[in-house]
Amino acid sequence: MKPPVIINENGDVSIYRSPEEAALGLEPIDVRHGEYVAYDSEGRILQLDVVTKEKSALFRKARVIEFVEIVVGTESIVRPDELRDVLISFFRIAGNHREDLDKMALCGLIQEAVARYGYTR
Repeated sequence: MKPPVIINENGDVSIYRSPEEAALGLEPIDVRHGEYVAYDSEGRILQLDVVTKEKSALFRKARVIEFVEIVVGTESIVRPDELRDVLISFFRIAGNHREDLDKMALCGLIQEAVARYGYTR
């Protein structure tokens, strides 16, 4: 997996520096409902899993917490053209589309998105 991690949530794009940061920004319930598609910077589809862990407490009943984990899928599907389309569409929706964006390589589009919108925190 090659950072950054790009999350597409029905056309809304978020870019995270690392899979760990991206996992913290995603809601387990939305992962379960298939709201996100995650990519690395090469267009590799990343697998989003909801993991549960029991957290014990000294004087209270243990509770179950859920968190999101991001890993490279076993099939390692790479779709750079799909990610390019997602980013170009996002620029259009945001009102920041330029003609030269259509000709940019994927790495250039990612750099442009980070320059314009920064990393998601």
